Amino acid sequence: TNLLNTVNDGEAPQLSSTYGEYDDGASVFNAYSNFAGTTLPSTFTSYVGSNAALSVSNGLHLTVNNDGCTDTWAGVVYNNPINSANSIVETYSSGIRGPGPEDVGIYTANSDTTGGYAGVADTWGWGYGTISGGYGNIGNPFDISSGTGIASIYWIGQGNEGIGWNYDFVSSTDGSETWSSSLYPSIQTGQCSPGANMEYYWFRVRAYPPNGVMPNAYFGGDLA
Repeated sequence: TNLLNTVNDGEAPQLSSTYGEYDDGASVFNAYSNFAGTTLPSTFTSYVGSNAALSVSNGLHLTVNNDGCTDTWAGVVYNNPINSANSIVETYSSGIRGPGPEDVGIYTANSDTTGGYAGVADTWGWGYGTISGGYGNIGNPFDISSGTGIASIYWIGQGNEGIGWNYDFVSSTDGSETWSSSLYPSIQTGQCSPGANMEYYWFRVRAYPPNGVMPNAYFGGDLA
């Protein structure tokens, strides 16, 4: 039984003539937005370089000029810090990713340049790092060449970090990161992403499942 089907409830259903008409994600997740309408929700702060652009039209649209790495950053940061010790941050996106290091991340401050962060990366590899020190790269465990999917990240403690693509997760045991229990989720193209052209359909923060395993529920022998 699919209790979160995309016909009459769930995250950003695309089957309705009205965008997100039956989207109840805000009632399900700890933080959520489907970027409906044409205005950035007040729960986000945007940071856009002079060679990039951001717009909202039933989705968050980020574009970067294809002319180098100067002022090419584009993205948003969620204004309310989350408890990273029990949270997974996710976004569903499609489009062309530039060579920059991030799709979704977690910052120690509501800023585009301040504080350590962890990120889901593309051509630089998928890993963790700080803005000043670069990435502790864990390689490219996922094929995201299609450009469409759900990027996930959790950072629940020092040396207990993970990133995912379409719910396939890879963890890191790097204990050198300075961990903070209060972090700000972000969606962005990265610090150097010429040619990026991305659409983000929803953003959410969900609870990290007990022991890292999603519980199952059975009704009359059927898995829900």
